[in-house]
Amino acid sequence: MRMDVSAKGFIRIAEKEDREIVARILYKNGYTVSPARMKKDGKTYIQLVGYEFGTKTIQEDGVE
Repeated sequence: MRMDVSAKGFIRIAEKEDREIVARILYKNGYTVSPARMKKDGKTYIQLVGYEFGTKTIQEDGVE
């Protein structure tokens, strides 16, 4: 059996050091990562880590 796998989204992480660690882990595992922010109110932003994992075909036995 074959299936296509893809993932895309944002992770909310308050501490800069934690965002950097998570981004590094995702990157080392083949994800595209980028910093992002979303306006919370007037002058305040919520810091995010954006991630995307491209479409990849996976077979049931784990061989591509």
